Amino acid sequence: ANNAGLTTDQRAAGFNRFVNTTVDIGAFESRGFTITTTSGTPQSAVFVTAFGSPLVTTVSSAFTEPVTAGQVTFTAPGSGASATFTGGINTLAVTINGSNQASANATANNIVGGPYNVSAGGAGISGTATFSLTNTTSNQTITFNALGSKTFGDADFPVSATASSGLPVSFTASGQCTISTNTVHLTGAGSCTITAKQGGNSNFTAAPDASRTFTIAQAATTTAVSSSANPSNLTQSVSFTATVTGPAGAGTPAGAMTFKDGAVTIVCANAGGQTFNGSGVATCQTSALTGGAHTITAVYSGDTNFLTSTGTLSPNQVVNNLPLVSFSAANYSVNESAGVVHVIVTRVSDTTVPFNVG
Repeated sequence: ANNAGLTTDQRAAGFNRFVNTTVDIGAFESRGFTITTTSGTPQSAVFVTAFGSPLVTTVSSAFTEPVTAGQVTFTAPGSGASATFTGGINTLAVTINGSNQASANATANNIVGGPYNVSAGGAGISGTATFSLTNTTSNQTITFNALGSKTFGDADFPVSATASSGLPVSFTASGQCTISTNTVHLTGAGSCTITAKQGGNSNFTAAPDASRTFTIAQAATTTAVSSSANPSNLTQSVSFTATVTGPAGAGTPAGAMTFKDGAVTIVCANAGGQTFNGSGVATCQTSALTGGAHTITAVYSGDTNFLTSTGTLSPNQVVNNLPLVSFSAANYSVNESAGVVHVIVTRVSDTTVPFNVG
C-alpha cells in the first residue's frame, strides 16, 4: 500500500521507508522470541495453600523485537499433585508487561506430592519455562482441655479432644484408670494420665501427643457396728461385728479394724478376726466387759483406696451387774420342820457361765 503520510519507519532504524514506489508501513514477521524462568522455582507449599512467591517468566527477542502485550500461558498438571491458578483452573494466559515479564500466582491443590513442573510458553515463543513445585503435608495440633480431680468410686466419665486437621483423636490411659474409646473408668486412688493421639495421614503429619493428668482421692467409707447380745451379763461372751462399705461400684475395702471400749482398745479373744474378710466384715469377741453401759466403737484403718472411718454401737452396750442367783419374790413361806429347805434353780439364757452358791 502507498501511504505518503507515514514518514517514520515503524520498526526502528535500518529499514528503507520506500521500496521502489511502495510505502512500507512497518508490518513484519517476527524472527522469534525466547522465554526464561525468572523466579518462583523451586518452592513448596502446604497442600491447599498458596505458594509464597509468584511464578515469573521473562520473554525476550534477540532482534529487539517488541514483546509487550503478548501472552504467556502457564500450565499445571491436570491430575495428581498439582497447582491451580485464580479461579481454580490449571491453565492461565497472562499478558506480558512493560518489563517483558509475565507472572502467575499459584496454589497447591489438595494432593500431597511432587516435585512436579508447571510450564510457561506461548505462540511464537521458542521453548518453555518450567517451575518445580512441591505440595507438602501439614502439621497438626491437638486441643485437649485439663481434667479435674476425681474421687475413687466416681462414675465413669467421657473425655474429648480435637485435632486441628479434623481427623479423629484416640486415647490411651495409664495410672489408676482405664479408658474404652473415650470413657474413663477409675480403678483406684492415686493419679490417672489420659493421652490424646492423632497419627496423621497422607496429608497431615502425626500430631504431638497431648497428655492430661488428674488426681484421684481415696473414697469415703462408712462403718456400722452390731452386737450379738445387748444387754449382756457379767462374764458373758459378746461378739461385736463391724462392716465397712464404700461407694457403689468401688469394690470392698481392705485392711483391719480396731474395737474400743470408750478410749481403751479391746483385746479380742478371736485373734485375727479384726482383719476384714472378703465382704469387708471384722469381728471382736470379749467376755471381759464390766457391769454398766459401754460405748463401743470400731475404727477402720483405711487402705490405699479408702479413707478411715469410725462406727459406734447404738445403743450402748449394757452389761448387767446382777447376782448370779435371784429370786422372783422377796419372801417365801416354807415348812422347816425337817430342818432343811430345798431350793431348785432353773437356769436360762447363757448356761455356760459358772456360778456358786454359798
